[in-house]
Amino acid sequence: VGSEMCIRDSYYTKTDLFGTEKSFRTSHSGEILRTIEATSGDGDMTLTIEEGTIAKDKDGNRLRTLEAAVYETPPGPPEDAHIIGLAYDFGPDGATFDPPITLEYTYDPDDIPEGIAPEDMVLAYYDEEAGEWIEIPCTIDLVTNTITAEVEHFTTFAVIGYVAPAAFSLSDLSVYPAEVQPGETVTITVSVANTGGAEGDYTVVLMVNDVKEAERSVTVPAHDTKDAIFSISKEEAGSYSVVVDGLTDSFTVREAPSPAVPPAGVNWAILGPVVGVSVFLAIFLPARLRRRETG
Repeated sequence: VGSEMCIRDSYYTKTDLFGTEKSFRTSHSGEILRTIEATSGDGDMTLTIEEGTIAKDKDGNRLRTLEAAVYETPPGPPEDAHIIGLAYDFGPDGATFDPPITLEYTYDPDDIPEGIAPEDMVLAYYDEEAGEWIEIPCTIDLVTNTITAEVEHFTTFAVIGYVAPAAFSLSDLSVYPAEVQPGETVTITVSVANTGGAEGDYTVVLMVNDVKEAERSVTVPAHDTKDAIFSISKEEAGSYSVVVDGLTDSFTVREAPSPAVPPAGVNWAILGPVVGVSVFLAIFLPARLRRRETG
């Protein structure tokens, strides 16, 4: 890929970096004698090899070539993950660098699939032997939309975005009404929020007076909120504590009203008819007398 010649104990090599010829000088030991910087044609990937870096091939010899290109058909990403933008292939495979070189990837937020947060993206390289993508420690700048990492060897690199799993939080516990008669219904509502990137199910457990009263399974889409609703009733008067996933409230069942008791010593079997007749005379007799007077 490049041509090489010796210049006073240093070597001058022309290589192909992202379709553009670049040149660098190394010593016999593989030391880079001038900083190398190359950016991909799309402007998204920048490679920097600092002056003084020792660059060697997989056999430990001075690195003689340097290649970088877009990888059109990279291996598939892990499950629940996506390759963001393009993958890049750096060669020759197995080339090593001491200290590590810098890769800076610039991403377009519009290219990030739904369900993936920028902070959940990583730079990764493909391990041919293991047949999997390996994450690299990297720094994400959410202001400049860049991901920066230091790498010690050449292979295929790409930015991998992972769909954040469902993550739940509960809030807004409501108990209504706060006071009821025995047997009346109390409605208990709690909001279940899914802050993750994937839909998921959450089981809401209702505890009343430290005893499991009921449970509800709620399916919540990513970045959405659903309510879990319970309807319960209690016959025994008293105060009842309500706990749902650490949220607390309460309701009260009032004492049932006592039935009216007639005064002691009154014989209603005898007195009842007398009261009835008295009421009849008080209402109808005056009306009858008035009619006679007007007649």
